Amino acid sequence: MTTMLFLVSTSFKDGKSRTSVQNKVAAAEFYWYDADDDYLLFTSINVEIGNLELEWGVNVDMDPAGGTLIASGYNDRVYPHDQWPAYNLYGHF
Repeated sequence: MTTMLFLVSTSFKDGKSRTSVQNKVAAAEFYWYDADDDYLLFTSINVEIGNLELEWGVNVDMDPAGGTLIASGYNDRVYPHDQWPAYNLYGHF
């Protein structure tokens, strides 16, 4: 009976838990540049999405479908860039 209770109680998730990969991506910080390649700031993806949504007044995400490139995040601050951006953020006007 105890084993059955243990299995039932551990098989449910709260729906709010995130995977370790999602936590690492959300916590990672990048060097952000706008579409004109001007430096913006060094911060996480979530903070940069929030900043851009306030600045532009539109929905911002990483989905290029129907969006306009407004920022790119790089792993290092080397300029001119010697690598492709780690993430691109698009505004949906």
